[in-house]
Amino acid sequence: MRMSSNPKHKRQRRHVIGGAWEMDRSRHKGKNAWQDEENDRLVEEETPYNPRLKQTILEIVENQLRAHDPPEVAQTLKRLLSAGHSRQQAVEKIGSALTEEIWSMLHEKKPYDHERYIGLLEQLKEDKGGL
Repeated sequence: MRMSSNPKHKRQRRHVIGGAWEMDRSRHKGKNAWQDEENDRLVEEETPYNPRLKQTILEIVENQLRAHDPPEVAQTLKRLLSAGHSRQQAVEKIGSALTEEIWSMLHEKKPYDHERYIGLLEQLKEDKGGL
């Protein structure tokens, strides 16, 4: 899998993936008053991620599990559960792989690549670390 070599993209991807849903709050100022209030609340609470984005990613993973599409998501869940992860930890790990695939699609302007996504799922470690 080829990722962007641009150092700025690597830092941004690390925030999204490694930091599990990192949010750049400065980009959202002034859009809507309620967003400003929400962003200020997140800054005050020092929330290191965007909770709405995280919830959306986790909902996508749950939908994939319910639909058994792709089936490798359910296989990955089973593998991670048998390695001792809680269901929540396993779903979040799968979400990190999905986030990386979405990153590639958006920032590297690549179409969805099923094989790349499955490869990311296979790379998920069974230890308590991340990708």
